[in-house]
Amino acid sequence: MKIRNAKPEELQRPAQAKDLSRRQKAAQERETKFRKLLEDLSDPAQIKAIEPEKGEKLGTLRASLTKVLQGDYRGAHMAVKRGVMYVSLGAIPGARRSGGPRE
Repeated sequence: MKIRNAKPEELQRPAQAKDLSRRQKAAQERETKFRKLLEDLSDPAQIKAIEPEKGEKLGTLRASLTKVLQGDYRGAHMAVKRGVMYVSLGAIPGARRSGGPRE
């Protein structure tokens, strides 16, 4: 048997970086695409349409876009009509409400 003084560092596990799950990677990629889309918007009259591809759900895309919009993207407006999301810096024609920042 060997008895010795222990150091506090020995008791702490070194922090290990975890790899992101497939779901987390997909969410990160979606948010990156949405940030790029919002950066490309330059004119309030410009409207971008986002259509879900096969295997994507509109609700998932909407939640991801809402998360990105909360990062204060110049008061961008969002509307969902007939399974397609629309994003613009100005008001979106035919939208129920403005969808922009509340004052």
